[in-house]
Amino acid sequence: MSVLKSRREQSEMQFFQTAVDVQNELIKFCMEEKNVPKKYRFVYAIPIIAEGQALVDNVVNANTIFVKTNEEVIDRRHYQNEANANCEKILQKLQSLRTVLGIDSGQLKNIVGMVISEKGYITAWKKSDNQRYKEMKKKTESVK
Repeated sequence: MSVLKSRREQSEMQFFQTAVDVQNELIKFCMEEKNVPKKYRFVYAIPIIAEGQALVDNVVNANTIFVKTNEEVIDRRHYQNEANANCEKILQKLQSLRTVLGIDSGQLKNIVGMVISEKGYITAWKKSDNQRYKEMKKKTESVK
C-alpha cells in the first residue's frame, strides 16, 4: 500500500519536479557559450532563465496554498495560471532565440518537450483541483 501511495504522490508532484528540471536545463543551455554567445546573454539568456525561475516560483506558490476557502481557491488558481503563462513565455523566448541566433531546433527539442510536458502537468493539476473543489463545495453545502 505504501508503494502505491508513494507512486501516486510522485505522479501528483510531477508538475514540481518538471518545473525544476526545466529551470535547470534552461540555465545549462543559455549559459553555454556555443548556444548563447556572451553578447546575447542580456537580451536572451537572462530573460529566459528568469522565466524558468518564475515558473518554479509560481508552482511553489500554488502548491503551498492549502485550500480551505474560496479566496484560497482563487489564489492557488492564479499561481497555476501564472505557471502556465510562464511555460508559454519560455516557448516564445526560445522560438525568438532560435530565429535570431539560428539555433537548430534539435538542440532545443528536449527543453521544448519538457515545457510542453509541464503545461500538461499543470493542466492535470488544475483538473484535479477542480474535482477537489467540487467535492469540498458539496460537503460545505450539505452541512448548511
